[in-house]
Amino acid sequence: VGKGWDVGLKAGLKNGKLSGTVSYYEVRNTNIIQNVVAFLPNGNTAFTDFQSGEQESKGIEIDAVYSPFDAWQIYAAYSHQTPIDTSNPAFRILEGKPLEGSTQNLASLWTKYQFTEGGLKGAFIGGGFTWQSKQQVRLENPDLFYEPYALFDILAGYDYKWLGRPTTISLAGKNLTNENYLPSNNSRG
Repeated sequence: VGKGWDVGLKAGLKNGKLSGTVSYYEVRNTNIIQNVVAFLPNGNTAFTDFQSGEQESKGIEIDAVYSPFDAWQIYAAYSHQTPIDTSNPAFRILEGKPLEGSTQNLASLWTKYQFTEGGLKGAFIGGGFTWQSKQQVRLENPDLFYEPYALFDILAGYDYKWLGRPTTISLAGKNLTNENYLPSNNSRG
């Protein structure tokens, strides 16, 4: 069962060339279905599911879009959150610890330029980065974290009409610095 609230402000300035939002939120989930792994004396693994406990996340999110002129946009975002186990009757040691897979800080900065005249009309280029702080790995070891990382990407594309419908074709270069990262326990980047 989840309950939450958020409050924020949204603003547009400079005739729409600068806009942004800032918001604060709080979410509380109860009766979480948890999976517990146990090792049996014979060496087998046993999995048990139970429903109990409470988790909470509080945070702030900020984003802004700036357009120095109509064909160019710059987008920036930042969020800070504190997702924790507030009550865990099965594992009291986890209370007050970060939730599995969670990170406290995320940030990104992106830009895109759309050609509006001449032979390149309809083409666009862009790029930017995303960054995240250390990420909690497993509930079984609440003090183990993946390292922070940043990913840099670029994009080029073209907007046109195909059979009378708006169409976009694009080519993206992802993770240009060849960063090794672990977005979750079961995946690699």
